Amino acid sequence: MIPALDLRLDEWKQRLIDLTRRNRLLYFRPTKASTLAITAPDAETIFDRIYVEEKHWNFWLPPVELNEEETATEKVNGLDDDLPPATLIAEIVNTDEVRTDKLVCAGIGRQRLEATLKNIFRKAHTDYQERGVRILHLAFGTLAWKEAESSDFNLSPLVLCPVELRRETASDPYELHWAEEDAVLNPALLAKLRSDFRIELPPAPDEWEAAALSDYLAATAAKVQSLGWEVRETIHLGMFSFHKLGMYQDLASNAERIKSHAIVRGLAGEVLDHDAAESIPELRELDKVQKPQETFQILDADSSQQQCIQAALAGRSLVLQGPPGTGKSQTIANIVAEFIARGKTVLFVSEKMAALEVVFKRLRDAHLDDFCLELHSHKANKREVVAELKRSLDVQLAPTRLPALADFERAERTRAHLNNYVQALHAVREPLGMSAFDVLSQLAELDGVPLVPVQLAAAENLRPERIEEWEALMRRLTGVWQIVEEGDEFPFYGCTETRYDLEARAAWLTQLKSCSASVEALARNAQEFAYAIGVETPADFAACEWLAAVGRHLSSSPAPDPSWLTTGELDAISKEADKYRLICADYWNERNALAAGYEAAIFDVAAETGESLQRLWNRITSDAGDGGGLADADGR
Repeated sequence: MIPALDLRLDEWKQRLIDLTRRNRLLYFRPTKASTLAITAPDAETIFDRIYVEEKHWNFWLPPVELNEEETATEKVNGLDDDLPPATLIAEIVNTDEVRTDKLVCAGIGRQRLEATLKNIFRKAHTDYQERGVRILHLAFGTLAWKEAESSDFNLSPLVLCPVELRRETASDPYELHWAEEDAVLNPALLAKLRSDFRIELPPAPDEWEAAALSDYLAATAAKVQSLGWEVRETIHLGMFSFHKLGMYQDLASNAERIKSHAIVRGLAGEVLDHDAAESIPELRELDKVQKPQETFQILDADSSQQQCIQAALAGRSLVLQGPPGTGKSQTIANIVAEFIARGKTVLFVSEKMAALEVVFKRLRDAHLDDFCLELHSHKANKREVVAELKRSLDVQLAPTRLPALADFERAERTRAHLNNYVQALHAVREPLGMSAFDVLSQLAELDGVPLVPVQLAAAENLRPERIEEWEALMRRLTGVWQIVEEGDEFPFYGCTETRYDLEARAAWLTQLKSCSASVEALARNAQEFAYAIGVETPADFAACEWLAAVGRHLSSSPAPDPSWLTTGELDAISKEADKYRLICADYWNERNALAAGYEAAIFDVAAETGESLQRLWNRITSDAGDGGGLADADGR
C-alpha cells in the first residue's frame, strides 16, 4: 500500500504537469496568430548563430504580398522536395533577393508576417512583465510519435531555445535575440515518454557547441526508429510555457527530502505539533520580548506585523494573509532586514514579478540592495548573476553609525510612556464599570447626533444602574416622540387630561361628535359664503379664518344708499365725491403743514378761536400793506 504522503506527492506532481492534449508541448499544432514556421536557413545554422555565437537574426520580408488564395505553401506542394530551402523560397516568390543571413518564413506574405510578429511580441512581452517568465522559444526538431501503432502521428518539439523579439522603434524591423537562458529539451515530452512508454531520450549535451544540435537530433532519431517514430528537422518560433515543470522535476528529484519536511507533512494531512504556535508572543507581550537595541526593522510595523516578524525570527512557519494595502510587503521587507542583521540568508520567492520588485524597492530605499541578489526575469541568466556577484564583491560598504546607548534608553522610556497611556485608556473605572476607551467608543458612534446640554451633578459617581434608568426613560420617550415632531398637527395637541376611563371616554365621544357636527356646519357655511362673494371654497381651517376676516371687514364697511344704484344720478354723485375727495386732500395737506411748524396742541384750539385769530391776522397783514399801524375800532 502506498503511503498517504507519497500519494499526495504524486498528486502535486500531476497538478504541475499537463500531459493531456491541451499541452502544446506534446500535441503541437501551429497557429497563424502565434506561430511562425522558419524554412531557411537550416536548423544548425540558426541554432549556432543565435545560441552558440550569441548573434541576433533578422527576418526576411517578401517584397510583395503573396496572393491569399494561392499561398506559398500551396506552391511548395508542386515543387521538387529535394530542392534546398533557399531555392524553394526563390521559386515561391519569383525573386533572387532571398538571403541566407535572414530568417525566411515560407507560406505567408509580408502583411501577415508583420502582424504575426507583432502579436508574438506583445504576448511574450506581457507575460514576461507580469510573471517574469519567458515563453517565447525557437523549437528545433519535431518528434513525430504515436500513442498506438494504428493512431496518427503526434508532433512534439524537441529542443527549446529561449529567445526574445526586439526593435528600437515601432517602425524598425523585429530582431530575434537569444534570451540568455539555457536551451532545454522539451520537459513535458520527457515526462510523457517516461510516464507512458518508459522511454528515456538521449540527454542534452553539457555544452551546446557547434554542430551539437544536429548530433542530438540524429541520436534521438536513432533512439526512436525501432518504434516507428521519426524526428523531423523543423524550426518553429512560438510560445511554450513550462515554468511549472521545474517544480515537477524538483518534486521528482528530491522526493525524500521533501517528504521529511514538517510543513510538507502537514500539508499532506499529518497533524503538526501545535506547541510551536504557543511560543509566538501575544500582541500585548510584544514589548516585553522586543528590545530597541536588538531591532533592525526598516519600516513602520503595527502590532500584528510585529507578531509576524517575531514569529519568523523565532523560526516558526506561518501564513501571512491580508487584502491588498495591509502591509504584507512591508512585513516581508522588515523580516529580510532582521535576518540580514543576524547574518542569515533569505530566499524570497513569488509567482508575480511585481511582488519581488516591491520588496526589493523597499530594501533598496533602505540601502540594503547591496545584500540582495535578484534571480528573476533577465537578471536570472548566468551573465547577470556573475556580474552582480562581482559587483557585490567589489563594493566597499561603509558602516553606518549606530545609535548611542542614550538613544536606546530614550526609546524604551518613550515606549513605556505610550504603554502606560494605553493601559490607562483601557483600565476599567469604578463605579461606572467602563474604561475611557469604552466611553469614547460609544461617543464616537453618536457622531452626527445633536448634543443635548445636561447638567450632571457628581458625574464621577455615575453608576451603570443610573445609566440603565436613563436608557429606560429614553426608550419610553421614543414612544411619545411623535407629539414633539408633529407639534400642533398632532391630533391630541393641547390635551392636558391625564384621566381616561369609561366616563371620560363617553364625554370625549360626545364632545367629538359635537365638534364634528360643528366642523361640517362650518364647511357648509364657508362654501356658501365663498360662492356668494366669488372666491374659492376654503380647504382647511386657515382658509376659513381668512374667509371669516373678509366677512368681518365687509360687515363693518358703510353700505351705499340704494338710490345711488337705482337712479340715473350716479354720475353727478360721482363728481360730487371727487370734489369732496379733493377737499379732504387739501385738509390733510394743511394739517400736515401745521404739524410741521407747530406743536400738536394747535389742533386742540376751538374753531371759534381759530376764526378770530384768522380775522385778526388778516387785519394785521392788510394794515401792514397800507403802511398804517394798528388802530382800534374808534380809529385810535
